[in-house]
Amino acid sequence: MTVDLRIVDKEVNPLELMIVHDDLNGRGVKSATIYKGNDCVWVNHGLVNAYYIFKNSQLVDIQYD
Repeated sequence: MTVDLRIVDKEVNPLELMIVHDDLNGRGVKSATIYKGNDCVWVNHGLVNAYYIFKNSQLVDIQYD
């Protein structure tokens, strides 16, 4: 199964998007909306907001709210 991503901001780094997609797929998320955030990739899936924080295109943290 792959995640159905709705990408709102086309400026999301493709490498970062691939990392986010793989993580969401591993967590069993079926659909998510992706936004470019301030030094992060903001992901909304259901009632969950996740902030994937990258430095030099390497994932350094994921924060949930």
